[in-house]
Amino acid sequence: LWVWRDWQRVRRVRERLRRGAAAEAAFERLVFALECQLANGEIDEARFRMLRDEAFRRLQEAVGE
Repeated sequence: LWVWRDWQRVRRVRERLRRGAAAEAAFERLVFALECQLANGEIDEARFRMLRDEAFRRLQEAVGE
């Protein structure tokens, strides 16, 4: 029985790590897109910072689950 519980615990930890890695990759893609918009003049520096900070906050929520 303890082997089953340990296996389940390992499975949950691995899944959490995968979700965290996926969330971090999505955050990096979003920041890159925002940097491109900033460089092209599509958004200003204040909007860039606001959107990046909001994305970071959501990343922290996703990883903190």
